[in-house]
Parts: sequence; C-alpha cells; structure tokens
Amino acid sequence: MPTDLKQRKPSMALRQQLLDQLNAEISRRGWTPKECEGELGMRQARVSELLNGKVEAFSADKLADIAYVLGFAVTTTFTKIGI
Repeated sequence: MPTDLKQRKPSMALRQQLLDQLNAEISRRGWTPKECEGELGMRQARVSELLNGKVEAFSADKLADIAYVLGFAVTTTFTKIGI
C-alpha cells in the first residue's frame, strides 16, 4: 500500500485499509485459507483474493460484512483535508 493515501482514490484507500485490517486479524487468528473458507462462508477463490490483497475485488460493503463476521464493527471518521 502506498504510504501517501492521497495518491489513491479515497474509496480505494478506504477499502485498502479495511482489507489490511482484516488480513491482520486473520493472521492473528492463525487461520489457514481452508479455515477462512469455513469461518467466513466464502469460496476458495474469494478467500484467495482476500488473502492476496486484491482490493479491487471487494466493495467496502463486502469488507464491512467480513469484519462483522470476525466480530468487528466498521466505523467512520470524517476529517477535513483542506480541499
């Protein structure tokens, strides 16, 4: 992920942050891809996209749904950026 999120579209940056946090949680739990399939109710191909960071494959809604399954709520913060 680029260190400067301004170089990405805001929606892509949001999805990348969600994806990174989800993958960190999955890693923390020590789940294998097969375990992810069962726990998250996802097919192997989708799990592969998730674990390989294919952010373009997921909507923010879907990533929020995955977070919920993992026991997390996604919240938002609006910050003035000077535009």
